[in-house]
Amino acid sequence: MNGRENKGLSGSRGRAVIAVTAALLVLAAATAGFSAWYIAGTQSYSFGGNVVVEEIIGGSAEVKLSSGQQPQNVVYGAPDEATNAGGWLYSDGLSQENLSVTYSFDFVGVTAATAFAIDVSVSDINAGGAVYNSPFGSQFNNKRASYRAAVDSGYIADVDEVVIEYTQSDGVVFNFDGDTIGFNGTVAECTAELTFTFGWGDAFNGQNPYYTYRDITDEAERLAAADTLAYIEACLSGVKYTITFTPVANI
Repeated sequence: MNGRENKGLSGSRGRAVIAVTAALLVLAAATAGFSAWYIAGTQSYSFGGNVVVEEIIGGSAEVKLSSGQQPQNVVYGAPDEATNAGGWLYSDGLSQENLSVTYSFDFVGVTAATAFAIDVSVSDINAGGAVYNSPFGSQFNNKRASYRAAVDSGYIADVDEVVIEYTQSDGVVFNFDGDTIGFNGTVAECTAELTFTFGWGDAFNGQNPYYTYRDITDEAERLAAADTLAYIEACLSGVKYTITFTPVANI
């Protein structure tokens, strides 16, 4: 879970929440996205993540992906300007950095008493810590690679720092406080577009590592930078993000 505080329900309404959340269904699983880096023109590394959206079905209120939605990827890859850039570090441009995903959601059976907490969580098939074998014989040899290792090293921001924004799309007035969405009046059914933005970590001042590494001239420092990029790729190779809606008291 992302660590945000959800406002709970009590009494019979609280028991209804348990029944609804137990009916969460996985709607779509995205394939892993990737972006190739070229290091000194000889070696490429892929960076990837994927996103699953869980919808609430079977309660008095429902959340569903609007029709026509496609699976989307969170990609910790190279920025656009790194494509075929000069210098020692550049990308092939086949799949660039993408830290934001946007989905349109249909809310059905909602009233002024309805609200949903929006949560982004992460799972990692390498959570046990797969051993990283560096192609450079380096600082990371025999270090375990996982999502948590990437976060703890400051390479990427933790999932609880994901920024959620919404765009009103059908004239309905929403109550939104950054992680909870509610509704004004009796609306029955409405649509909202939500954007989820992930981030790089403090080790790169919250920016793509390209800007930290692109001007390095020392060969040993370049080697260490290339190794860090490869280690980040290994850390993210088994990561999946999940977006979940949970009924709560209206905000």
